[in-house]
Amino acid sequence: IGETEFNFDGNRKVTIRGPQYDGSGTRNSAIYNFYLKMKDKLKPQGKEENIIFVSDDKHKVTFIDYNTSLIVDPNVQNPQYVDHEGNATCVAKPERSGYEFSAWKCILSDGTQFTGSGDPWLNVTEDRIIQAVYKPNANIVVPDGNDYTLTIKGGTANGKTESITAKGGDRILVVADTKTDGSKFQYWTVEPSTHIKLLVDGITTANTTFIMPNENVTLTANFSGGSGGNNPGGDNKPGGDNKPGGDNSGGDNKPGEDGKKYKVTVNYGSGSGEYAAGATVNISAYAPDSPNRVFSKWTTSNSGLSFVNANAATTSFVMPSADVTVTANYKVRSDDDDDDDDDGPSRRPGTNTNTTTVPNRPGSSSTGTTGTTGTVTNPTSGSSNTGNTGNTTNNNGNKIYITKNGVSNKDVASISVDGSTDNFIVRITESAEATAAVEEALINKYGSLDGLVYFPMDISLYDSTGQNKITDTYGLNITVTMPIPDVLIQYGGNSRVAAADNGNLQQLTPRFTTIDGIACISFVPPHFSPYVIYVDTSNLTAGQTLDATPSTGDPIHPKWFAAIGMACISILLFVTSDGRKRKNYKAA
Repeated sequence: IGETEFNFDGNRKVTIRGPQYDGSGTRNSAIYNFYLKMKDKLKPQGKEENIIFVSDDKHKVTFIDYNTSLIVDPNVQNPQYVDHEGNATCVAKPERSGYEFSAWKCILSDGTQFTGSGDPWLNVTEDRIIQAVYKPNANIVVPDGNDYTLTIKGGTANGKTESITAKGGDRILVVADTKTDGSKFQYWTVEPSTHIKLLVDGITTANTTFIMPNENVTLTANFSGGSGGNNPGGDNKPGGDNKPGGDNSGGDNKPGEDGKKYKVTVNYGSGSGEYAAGATVNISAYAPDSPNRVFSKWTTSNSGLSFVNANAATTSFVMPSADVTVTANYKVRSDDDDDDDDDGPSRRPGTNTNTTTVPNRPGSSSTGTTGTTGTVTNPTSGSSNTGNTGNTTNNNGNKIYITKNGVSNKDVASISVDGSTDNFIVRITESAEATAAVEEALINKYGSLDGLVYFPMDISLYDSTGQNKITDTYGLNITVTMPIPDVLIQYGGNSRVAAADNGNLQQLTPRFTTIDGIACISFVPPHFSPYVIYVDTSNLTAGQTLDATPSTGDPIHPKWFAAIGMACISILLFVTSDGRKRKNYKAA
């Protein structure tokens, strides 16, 4: 359009219609810029109001599910087209079996994430894709509309002893029988066992609610004691004198009706093994490697698991129908702690108090930022442990807070900062957004989550007040040292660290260290966002897993002492054997 095309003689008015905004959402379209230019030319004549602009701007707002499919809401159009700075209508929160809706994540037309305040479907200034984010919740069952059969054994379901029919998602009252022979209810088992978490109050509550899955299921009440009763898991008696490292024979550890046993992993203690549901598992913490620390408590990330006494170094728990990881925690010794206490843990054979750095696992990616251990300062004992590379400042005023469950012995965590004299705070937290981002990146790389053991987390950086979040980290190198998450300790140096960045895994190169006997991992995050520490169990390197053989701190591994000893005995027997010539015997 040329400027001479318009005639503003007299009181003529001209209307220009078109979009104000370009594709990035900036009010910078060619037609709108032409309107502004013409308006400026008319100002000297006092006729700037004679040119009028009518906006045709519309922005597309699309609501998608976790798998990028369109969310269907019969009451809301999807996608929607709204005026600039207008409001779209949010669809109903979607449902997903095994998960609970957590939040909406907004992605802009250029692929970046929406960082504005408020709901992302309000005050729309560009095209937006809004995706549902979930967090795991085994109690969520989305009905598929079909009927399924629940078979109850040793109890009633909705007051009936025979099988009942229910739809997925129905809540069913299940009550264990009261036995007349003296036997007592112990726990429920579910077949398939993947639905054990659908017992709302856990497996050890006799009167509870069961959420019906979208398949047939059998629910069995298990009893112990008395003269009979359904007792697939043994009598569940406390394990004798509860000696550490004993045979864990309380409850006789016989397999359940399905012959299945579950794995127990004890970090920094004895008692690891396989146990039937309902068996009593005896555990005992090792003595700390450092004389400055003492046993504090037992922790676990398994919901519903209860210790007889979580504060006792030697204790027990009833095995659920699931794999279990428990971890011994230690604290700084105080004047009230007595070495002669009867409940103190037994000394782990041949342990030392040295901090060592384990080489990177073979085959790990060298791309991304290389992690350094630098000077790792133990914030509790004050011991300074120098790693392979220096040039990092110490922990003066820098703090790290780990609020995500699943990490024990958090007080040995630390950060070191290079590139600034300011103090900083690092927070490691749990968020549904971080979990979703990590799972998306892992699936994109490995195809599925099968065979992966992973610990998603959100890592954020703040100033020394803890109030102001820092996003520009140019020039900063921050080394994070933290305990290896409980579920990954058993895999040792097979653990990998990566950032989840727009559906991709940005691999880091971690270093492995022990601080007062606690297995730790150090890495340098190139930016602060969702991260994951994970293990691909289908690709383990044997030399990087934890060895059950006691560590002595000697240059020769103890297994070689045993081998050398056996060789010496063989030589001695040969030398001292009868040297007389043997008589040959012939067959008659």
